Amino acid sequence: MKKIRPMGQITGDMELLLQEMVDIHELQFGEVIALVYAWLEIHAPHAKEVYVKDGSSPVLTYKAYEK
Repeated sequence: MKKIRPMGQITGDMELLLQEMVDIHELQFGEVIALVYAWLEIHAPHAKEVYVKDGSSPVLTYKAYEK
């Protein structure tokens, strides 16, 4: 059986990549979210939640809140 890598190691690796995207490539929140969301839509559509009651899925939104 393949050993599963701890989630903390995975998020640690992600942190380095996200930092590079933001600090070096100067991407903003929406750009990072859009890139990750597009990857998931294309490469992992099976991972999207489906509500048992009606078969629909949640809709991802990103919006600024007024302070």
